[in-house]
Amino acid sequence: DHRDLHSFPTRRSSDLFEGFRTQSALIFSLVFGSMALVLVVSGFFVQRVQKERYRAEAEARRERDALLRHFEYLVRYANDIILLVDGDERIVEANERASEAYGYSGDEILRLRTTDLVAPEDLEEFRQRIRRIGREGAYRSEALHRKRDGTVFPVEISARSIVVDGRTFFQAIIRDVTERKRAEETIRTMNADLESRVRERTRELETATAEMEAFTYSVSHDLRAPLRAMTGFGQALSEDCGDALDERCRGYVGRICAAADRRSEERRVGKECRSRW
Repeated sequence: DHRDLHSFPTRRSSDLFEGFRTQSALIFSLVFGSMALVLVVSGFFVQRVQKERYRAEAEARRERDALLRHFEYLVRYANDIILLVDGDERIVEANERASEAYGYSGDEILRLRTTDLVAPEDLEEFRQRIRRIGREGAYRSEALHRKRDGTVFPVEISARSIVVDGRTFFQAIIRDVTERKRAEETIRTMNADLESRVRERTRELETATAEMEAFTYSVSHDLRAPLRAMTGFGQALSEDCGDALDERCRGYVGRICAAADRRSEERRVGKECRSRW
């Protein structure tokens, strides 16, 4: 048929277009399905990673909170005074030991400045310590603080500057060293007393030695004349009556001469006396 011959190219083009549309739909479906599968898989992994991250963050927060609670417990019940002071010298945090040491309640001590806790005679030194923290960031020294009732007591301070959210604070760990100072003072008093006793005993010993030397000299001087007489009579007896003396008498004369020989100035005569017997 003539009309069928003319309509053949048209039907062929329509079939080709229909086939292209089918292939395009199939390709689109495959691409979309692949993308959907990739998105699903990616979402699964992202969700899994996020869960792991959230779990790790939650675990880290729990550990941090536990450490913070432990730290707060240590700070709260520490044996030392712990203060946190802002740049205007106002006390913003204080542990229970601070309240016990200074005699203020927890609320009262947070309304104070550090200068309210410093002894009046130590204020100038306190200002110098504050300037030192500004230069060096930390310091350690001894100071005098004052309780609510006006009692002044010695402390040992370890302080440093810290920055929190862009603000500068000073953290001070303060130890009451009253007992240590009292012990040191006791030791100093004991040492001073001991030194005083040693000096006193030394003076007494020197005095006794001087008296002994004077006594010895006096005795030596007083005995010099009798010893000379003994030596002289012994020598005279040996010279004049030697032949008339028996052995026992000569022994007595020898002893007299030996006693006289103990004196250095009489030693020569004593030797001569012994040589004759």
